[in-house]
Amino acid sequence: MYKHNFVIFGSNWDLYKFSYSDVYEMENVRYIQFPSGIIGKGYAVYNKIDRKVSLPFHNLFYNSFFKNDFKDNKPIIFIHFGGWINNNRQSQMINYYRHKFVGSKHILFLQDLVKTDKWSFPIEDAKRDYDFVMSFDPGDCKKYGLIYHPLVFSNYKLNNYPLKYDVYFLGQAKNRLKEIYDAYDLLVQHNLKVKFLLKGVEDKDKRICDGLDYFTQNISYLGNLKYIEESKCILEIMQKGGTGYTQRGCEIVGLNKKLITNNTYIKNAPFYNKKYISTFDSIEKIDVDFLKRLTSTEVVEYGVEFRTKMSPKELLMFIENMT
Repeated sequence: MYKHNFVIFGSNWDLYKFSYSDVYEMENVRYIQFPSGIIGKGYAVYNKIDRKVSLPFHNLFYNSFFKNDFKDNKPIIFIHFGGWINNNRQSQMINYYRHKFVGSKHILFLQDLVKTDKWSFPIEDAKRDYDFVMSFDPGDCKKYGLIYHPLVFSNYKLNNYPLKYDVYFLGQAKNRLKEIYDAYDLLVQHNLKVKFLLKGVEDKDKRICDGLDYFTQNISYLGNLKYIEESKCILEIMQKGGTGYTQRGCEIVGLNKKLITNNTYIKNAPFYNKKYISTFDSIEKIDVDFLKRLTSTEVVEYGVEFRTKMSPKELLMFIENMT
């Protein structure tokens, strides 16, 4: 089926570990998490210094990250997430693997906006060093000349948790706390049962209300999916700047849930269905009729074909066809 073997220099964040879990058992794929423990800490410190002063002995790290144990000699495609390297001109990570695995291809897949991604080296350097650079955001693709591919989402096996909430929201307050509280008030006014989990709210700004909870320790991604499964609808209040649909889009298709979002770009998504997805540009303009229907037992089904297309297996096919 595939003409290549794949090495994904991925993330140890549980969101990504779940999203890419469809490929874990594939013989031609290795998903490598960012190193933990002493090696990970050492590599992080090394990289931090290497940003300012080019250091020697990169190969000591790179040789330990990936050992070729594929059963055949198919050419290898390396898929890099942004957190692994800072600037290949200094780190030479890509050059090392190109030399060691002759004929290999190297793809960078950006799953955050260029302006906010923490690895932050010039995008032109990335385009120079990788065979091509992909992004989940159509705006960044247009602005920087990148290749578009949406986020991925692996098969989620439902646990048949009973429904507890009409609307669920999870997020950091950042600069949108007023909008979050306004949305909460609107939903409660329409007699909806809500679950809002907020992080980064100062004590002076906290409100003590049913359905409003605050947390400091991160909630696991599987814990987040449990809350989604227990809810009829997800609320999304995006910060400004993005144009592609986010992880919320993957989640509603993967778990067959409704969505209320201020990300109007989602209307361009292939799975968009106005019965299930309501967009708004200000809280006061949220569709009241859509809210009323949340109290019903309407069955939501986006279709297995859309869930299949979201699998990381499709991403591998896409990349293979591009090389």
